[in-house]
Amino acid sequence: MVQLPPQGCRFEAPVCQQPYTCLFLSINCCDSVNNFSRDVSDGENYTVLLHQLKPDQCSLSPLQTHDIRQRAEQVLQNAANIGCRKYLTPSSLVAGNPRLNLAFVANLFNTHPGLEPLDEQEAKDYGVVEDFDAEGEREARVFTLWLNSLGVEPAVFNLFENLKDGLIILQAFDMILPGSVIWRRVSKPKEGAGPANYASGGGDDEDEGADIGVTPNQSTLSRFKAVENTNYAVELGKQNRMHLVGIQGADIVDGRKTLVLGLVWQLMR
Repeated sequence: MVQLPPQGCRFEAPVCQQPYTCLFLSINCCDSVNNFSRDVSDGENYTVLLHQLKPDQCSLSPLQTHDIRQRAEQVLQNAANIGCRKYLTPSSLVAGNPRLNLAFVANLFNTHPGLEPLDEQEAKDYGVVEDFDAEGEREARVFTLWLNSLGVEPAVFNLFENLKDGLIILQAFDMILPGSVIWRRVSKPKEGAGPANYASGGGDDEDEGADIGVTPNQSTLSRFKAVENTNYAVELGKQNRMHLVGIQGADIVDGRKTLVLGLVWQLMR
């Protein structure tokens, strides 16, 4: 990110004030893209972007295809050639699904950023911020970026830690499906409270305030209240026809990665 925008790009560095704007930079150095829906739905910008990243593996031939659905499949085949066919289908590309397009570009940027390695001075200046996700999983980075693009508060730094109290997930539900969350059912932390300890067995309120020193925005709720919130999030998911077999609120509180990723993925879709 510290090397964006590349030379000749019309954007200035301050544009990266929002989590998703740096992804626009990677496309805007090819053509003008102002959104992740209409402006990418014809596949032309993706064709150019993929070719710029890996010209030997991603051809420009989709630009010669007039059928937009067939072109979408060719674009995704180019993405498959470089190991990045993920999240998008031809139908969702043509439909201009903004959430899945955001995930597709985020995964592409994480895999093939198209940037030169940091030089010695840059590594010294910026190396401390290279990993914004402590676990480092590509999917977690993509979902972190997506949640932050919604404007959740506080911002997500570590997906598995910051979702443990259920508040971020419930905010996302309410932004995607306005009015779906009955907020009087939701437990919230006391203002000014420190980090919480959600370790198994810490079920009563006396555990509030235990410092585990994980992230700067960890809220304070007892494990019992956190499980109540996350159970409610799972309940909302099932009410909205999400496939959530075998997942309970405690799984989110315990940071079970596969189940957390599955829940956020379905919410993003």
